[in-house]
Amino acid sequence: MKERKAIQGKEKKLNMWNWTILVVVTAMFLHITPLWAEKILVDVKGMVCSFCGYSLEKKLGKNPKVKSIKVSLEKQQIKIETKKGKTLTDAEIRKEVKDSGYLVDQIRR
Repeated sequence: MKERKAIQGKEKKLNMWNWTILVVVTAMFLHITPLWAEKILVDVKGMVCSFCGYSLEKKLGKNPKVKSIKVSLEKQQIKIETKKGKTLTDAEIRKEVKDSGYLVDQIRR
């Protein structure tokens, strides 16, 4: 009887461990690979003319993760929408903007 209870206790612990691993792996997968398109607002310093906006649009538009880009010169802001299941890190955005000759002031998601 005692052996049977000990075995049942071990089985319960094993089942809890399996569920814990499943939840952690699922959470990691969802964090790494979003199932939706991400919308990102980027405040850019130095964007003053339509050519500035066009050059940023062209540079960021080449990124395979980007679905669409909208530039607002008045707000000095870029709205980026990623493709479904894709994401851009802040570092990726800052590099692309800097490579175009501008500075990122703020990134909001």
